[in-house]
Amino acid sequence: MTEVINAKSFIEAKDTLADLLGQIDVIENTSTREELRLHEEYTKRIDSLKEELSSLRNNVVDRKLSAKVPLLERVDEVSSYIMEAKKVLKQLELRDKIEANELIEPNPEFYWASIVAALGEYYKDSYTWIKYFIVKNRKPKNCYTLLIVGNSKLYNLLDGFHHYNNFSIQGYFPILMGIADRPRVLDLLIYLERRDKLKPIAEYFTIRDSYIESLSKYHPNDFDDLKIVREVQEADAPIVFNIKAYERSSDFRIYKGFYYASVGGKAEKMDELQYIRVKDELYLRGGKAEGYTIEQTGNLMFGDWWSIGFTSGGTGTPFNKENWEKKLAEAEAFVKEHGGKDVRYNPPKITWIHPELIPVL
Repeated sequence: MTEVINAKSFIEAKDTLADLLGQIDVIENTSTREELRLHEEYTKRIDSLKEELSSLRNNVVDRKLSAKVPLLERVDEVSSYIMEAKKVLKQLELRDKIEANELIEPNPEFYWASIVAALGEYYKDSYTWIKYFIVKNRKPKNCYTLLIVGNSKLYNLLDGFHHYNNFSIQGYFPILMGIADRPRVLDLLIYLERRDKLKPIAEYFTIRDSYIESLSKYHPNDFDDLKIVREVQEADAPIVFNIKAYERSSDFRIYKGFYYASVGGKAEKMDELQYIRVKDELYLRGGKAEGYTIEQTGNLMFGDWWSIGFTSGGTGTPFNKENWEKKLAEAEAFVKEHGGKDVRYNPPKITWIHPELIPVL
């Protein structure tokens, strides 16, 4: 039954509606104000945390650089030494072949180019014989080329001296260089008069003198130790752990901060410096021990396999006994939760011998 409408009840209804809408407005404004307060407060906190994170990251980068810079400087020094040593070793390795090589007079024949002028001997010593020629090329303007052609007993050491490919020449000459192109033969003769004639082969003298110096200072027998695998006492390369996976077992020793893994027999095409020998067993060098990390991989969404292992490098969890056992338990729980026996999961078995020897970062 509809309530009787009169002035008094209408006024009360209007007042009630105003009060209700006012309460709603107060609630809305109070809530909005609280939201704004929280947003402002937490924005300040977030900004402060971002600043703190940026500062901490900068500190990490600064520590990284302060640690890396002196090491990189040493890398440059050691790398320079190794490059020089490799050059000497190559020279000594080629010594017998170089000294046995016959120095043949260079008399080139071209398939299509014609020799306009044979200018005779450009340079000659006990290792190298070079002649120079003016040759007609196929260019429309600068149609004459001053070309040097030579043989050298040092050809195995000469890089970058055979680079003028616009001429098809019979046979191989380790020295083949176009010196200049000019429109007239006379221009090339003038060019020769005004230039240091031997400048184009300046690098040759550096190579030759370096080879002669190496022969005077060293003998191949001086470096025989480089061809022998280093014999290391067991006490200097203790076993940290043994790993068994897929019917293969390998001991991991630590020597001078690096892991060395047993290879079970003779390594093929081995670089002797990458190995050590302990009690007649060969071990191949891996990475720095403290740099190994634990990695997990697999496919349980579209596949049925999961694996856990360790690798040299990476940004994962550092590989040591405590972390390995923790991650192994986590992996087993994960596999059980996501399929159990239906998942192909065969983790390697690690037997720890001296886990305390693993360096801690």
